[in-house]
Amino acid sequence: MFIALVSCDEADRKKQQYISYGRLVYQKQCTNCHQDDGNGYEQLYPPINNSDYLNGDPFRSLCLIVNGARGEMVVNGKTYNQPMPEFSHLKADELAKLLTYITNAWDNNGRLYTD
Repeated sequence: MFIALVSCDEADRKKQQYISYGRLVYQKQCTNCHQDDGNGYEQLYPPINNSDYLNGDPFRSLCLIVNGARGEMVVNGKTYNQPMPEFSHLKADELAKLLTYITNAWDNNGRLYTD
């Protein structure tokens, strides 16, 4: 006998779909700097895993993704000063899926963001 547990909640299904697609966007656009585990790269690139910057204001992070960043940034008490390129080429749905993924991946506990 085979029993499958499937969520009947449409929001949960949509969230899981966004996380799956967002992971692909992350792997293509973000892993070079922020690494597969979201822990960043030494003192060059800040973590997004368990990041006070990301979790404190995801929409601020979304603006940073779209517009890029220059200058110092403090994440989890450490200062980073490496430029981040803009990702304004990403479509609204890709941004929503990316934000859903990064705010729910690793040690983060976010929500569904829609376009």
